[in-house]
Amino acid sequence: VAVPAPAPKPEQPRQVTVAPGDSFWSIAADEAGERELIRYWRALIEANRERLVDPTNPDLLYPDQVLVLP
Repeated sequence: VAVPAPAPKPEQPRQVTVAPGDSFWSIAADEAGERELIRYWRALIEANRERLVDPTNPDLLYPDQVLVLP
């Protein structure tokens, strides 16, 4: 009797923890790789807007805040 293979686990989104002095721009510069920096920076902000203390102010990040990488 064949046993079905387990369903693959959904891939967990990559995350980064904000360090003192980090900004969306500095994180984007570290993570963008070959992607266009400005587009990646905008995608990073939008991917994390709901996680922000003030969703209208992406400049307000706190150390130890966890952000999702697009």
